[in-house]
Amino acid sequence: KLQWTQVLSAAGFEVYRSTSIDGTYEKIADVSSLSASSFVDIGRTLYQPTYYKVRAYVITDDTVSYGPFSETVVGQTRPDPLTNAAVTSVNHTTLQLTVPTDARIVSVQWAYSGHPDGPFKELTESTNLIQTVSSLFTGKTYYYKVRYAIDTSYGRVYSEYSSAISAVPVPIAPTVSV
Repeated sequence: KLQWTQVLSAAGFEVYRSTSIDGTYEKIADVSSLSASSFVDIGRTLYQPTYYKVRAYVITDDTVSYGPFSETVVGQTRPDPLTNAAVTSVNHTTLQLTVPTDARIVSVQWAYSGHPDGPFKELTESTNLIQTVSSLFTGKTYYYKVRYAIDTSYGRVYSEYSSAISAVPVPIAPTVSV
């Protein structure tokens, strides 16, 4: 979603797109609603970096006058966030972080917090889909988010972080015998 600030007296905005910063820009939209300040580009190639410029215009006596172009911004589609990662207790001070096997995933990065709304601190990126975190406090709730990377023809692309998932390190079950 491309967003911009409103421009006083503008009748509308033209949105231009290119696949390279110095390439040829093609007009892809004319957003003429007075209150509009965004545009969703559904014509993008998956994972390909896309460059955008926007300019405002006014109409006076049937004559269109254009303002200068905005600064160029780059956007790139991302893989969907994970919805099936898991965090489970291993023992009273250790949690296990698990991302399901997917041949596309080349690395994962977890972030943690003591609160579901963060702030979240990133852990080191890793190629291991199963990781353990130890030296935690027994009974304390820990919140985790995870993102993953895939390699594409446009380079490495990262997903958005998942929703927060939580776990509490708890003691293991005792061994009972008779």
